[in-house]
Amino acid sequence: MAGPDPDIHIKGLKEFRDALKDVDRSWGKTMGQANKAAADIMAQEMSSRAGSGDKRQRASANSIRAVADQLRAKVRGGGARYPFAAGAFFGARYRSGWYAQDKYAGSTGKQFLPWVGNQWDPGDSLDSSQPQGAPYVLSAAIYAKREDFIDAYGDIITRVLSERAFDQ
Repeated sequence: MAGPDPDIHIKGLKEFRDALKDVDRSWGKTMGQANKAAADIMAQEMSSRAGSGDKRQRASANSIRAVADQLRAKVRGGGARYPFAAGAFFGARYRSGWYAQDKYAGSTGKQFLPWVGNQWDPGDSLDSSQPQGAPYVLSAAIYAKREDFIDAYGDIITRVLSERAFDQ
C-alpha cells in the first residue's frame, strides 16, 4: 500500500535477539516464524475490519497480507489491482485517477475520506481505538489485536527457551 511505512520498535529486542543467537543457532528462522505469526494476526484483523468499511476499503480488503523476515513483521496492501487502497485507508486531499479529470470538477461527490496525514505513529494506537491522524480501519485493528501481537512473540520465545532448557 502506498504511503507511510510505519514501524513499531520494541526497545531491547535487537540486544535480546543477539543474546539468543548465542543460545540457539536456529534463532533466525524462529524469529522469522514469530514475525510471520505476529504479522498474520494484524493482517487478518485489518482485512476483516476493511471488509466492513466503506466501498473502497471493502474492495481493498483482499489485498492486505502479512510479510515477514527474520528482522521485521509488516502488513502490506494495495498493488496494481488495488491502486485505490492507499486512498481508502489514509484518505486523500484531492481527487486522483479518472475522477481528477476536468469533466468531474463540478461533482460534489467524495472519492475518498479526508486525508489523515503521514505523521501517524503506530504506537499511538495503544492508547485509543482511533487516534488523531491515524489511518482509517488500520489503527482500530492494531488497537484491538495489540495484546495478541505481543503474545505471539512471547509464545515463540517461551517455546524456544523451554526446548533449549530440556536439551541441556
